[in-house]
Amino acid sequence: MRGTLCYVAPEYSACGYLMEKADIYSLGVLILVVVSGRRPLHVLSSPMNLEKANLISWCRHLAYAGNILELVDEKLKDDYNKDEVTLCINLALACLQKMPELRPDIGDIVKVLKGEMEVPALPFEFSPSPPKFFSKSRRKHKNNED
Repeated sequence: MRGTLCYVAPEYSACGYLMEKADIYSLGVLILVVVSGRRPLHVLSSPMNLEKANLISWCRHLAYAGNILELVDEKLKDDYNKDEVTLCINLALACLQKMPELRPDIGDIVKVLKGEMEVPALPFEFSPSPPKFFSKSRRKHKNNED
């Protein structure tokens, strides 16, 4: 296996072997590189921008905050189609899921890009509003009301 570190799927670095959808992970990284106009790992001179150094982590952070369009290359200013960029970033996030079996198949990716299929829902791990789970204290409170 050869390649740039940031393009390699996490299961390879963890286990030392490639799974079927490792290339899908790399495609997700490539999509983010194209949208952002920068490298996946970029050493910045300003310590204030350290969270932006790792493109994938930064994108995940922006998705969780519900602000993914901040990722778009600043050189574009506002001269781009926001719907298409949002689709591309969400597709990249679907490709970047840590568990390979949750990543989309290449056929589905092609259908999404052709407009023949909706982009998969934003993965739970990146969602700005993940489903709420009841805490133990809330369950106790509800049981006391009964």
